[in-house]
Amino acid sequence: MRTPLVIVLLCLVAGCVTGGRWTPASAVADAERDIASSQVRFAYVGGFVPFTPGLPVTDATHEVLKQHGRLEVGPQGCIQDEHFEQRSEYARRYNLRMWSYVSDHK
Repeated sequence: MRTPLVIVLLCLVAGCVTGGRWTPASAVADAERDIASSQVRFAYVGGFVPFTPGLPVTDATHEVLKQHGRLEVGPQGCIQDEHFEQRSEYARRYNLRMWSYVSDHK
């Protein structure tokens, strides 16, 4: 009976150490899952001005972003933790997949 509890606790600790669920390796699969559930949105990384890594900064991009939901990847404030780079890479990969989908389905 103790083995499942130990496994759950180890998973929780591993999530805290690695920055939680924002692992770059899962970004494309997460985007695919959201697309399949008709939840089209783009990933934002916090800071003074939250941004969408991987997407061009143009007026046309901004218009597309306004039409879709937001996925806040980690803290959205000015102070970022040591996992900022990992979350940025997650957001970049997620956004590239989502952008590809949106571009193909205009």
